[in-house]
Amino acid sequence: MAHRTPHAGTSTRGFTIFEMVLGVFLVFALLLGVLIVITSEGSGTEKDYGVSPYRAMYAGYINNRLKEWTNAILSYQNMNGALPGDSSSSPFTNSSGGTIGDNNGRVEKDKEENVKFFRDLFDAGLASEPRVRVRNRVMDFYWADLSRNHTRGAAGNYFKLPCIHRDEALALDQKFDDGSRTSGSVLYFDNPDGTVDLFVLFSPF
Repeated sequence: MAHRTPHAGTSTRGFTIFEMVLGVFLVFALLLGVLIVITSEGSGTEKDYGVSPYRAMYAGYINNRLKEWTNAILSYQNMNGALPGDSSSSPFTNSSGGTIGDNNGRVEKDKEENVKFFRDLFDAGLASEPRVRVRNRVMDFYWADLSRNHTRGAAGNYFKLPCIHRDEALALDQKFDDGSRTSGSVLYFDNPDGTVDLFVLFSPF
């Protein structure tokens, strides 16, 4: 009767398919983690001016909302031949009983045209309510010559958002303007509580 002869060497157990797949997955996960860290910390613009991604995100939100309101203003202007608030085609009486709207291209606060501005948009169906909020701040819109505030800002009609977080204004200026708070189309001014009043020039183009 023949007997089987045992192998002379000792066999070693190789990697299973599961172990190899697991190893490849862990390597890819490690590389992906390193890539995310490098991207978020080394090449993001937020780090360049000390603004968190959270505040930078809201700066983008503010920019998008103001673009939407710019389009609404232009739609009103195309329909009525004048800016909302400044238009004489929609009668409105101020607190003194005078009629508002002189078609001079300026939404003038001292004439209360900035109050009529939002009413005109609302009555034209271009706003859902006669008071507009952005970042839960009541927006204003009026003509201003901000060079009087020791800036190089141009005189024009401005969106104004009061009491905005300073980092959001800074990020907005860095991302969408010249990076200087005293020039260009984005300007902001400090408040005692650490917030800023943000002014963005209305530009139809």
